[in-house]
Amino acid sequence: MTNLERIRKYLADGIAEWRNETDPEPAERYARTAAKLESLLREVSDGDDDAEDRFAVAEALYCISGDFHSGQASPLYAVGGVLESHPIWFRPSPIGNGPDSDGARRIYRYFRAHHRRNPSGAEGFAERAAVILAIVCTDADDDETDDDETDGGDE
Repeated sequence: MTNLERIRKYLADGIAEWRNETDPEPAERYARTAAKLESLLREVSDGDDDAEDRFAVAEALYCISGDFHSGQASPLYAVGGVLESHPIWFRPSPIGNGPDSDGARRIYRYFRAHHRRNPSGAEGFAERAAVILAIVCTDADDDETDDDETDGGDE
């Protein structure tokens, strides 16, 4: 989904400030989470549609934060909040129980299985996944801005 160098850059730029961590996790841990998300999506994604993958991660995280948070002090509550803000802007339709897409279901099931064994570790995974999603969405925004600048020309 994104590489270690990019993760380091965005963490330095404060993309995960909403986490309010006193001791932030190393960039390598985020990179492992990104690799896990990629492997979960690989079997159900054609790899060409990044927007579909971003949507699957957002959809899974939305369901996770709704189903597993334990109140406003929960880290997962913050994940739900960040999904609806810049740069993600994810607001699903109110219809449905659980994730709809195959990719989102795979991520959701992975989280649920880990949550049973280690709730705080699973919540950390979801928080890191939200940061990775924010980085990927920021990259997508930057790519669109670059395209807009080059498409404009000197007309």
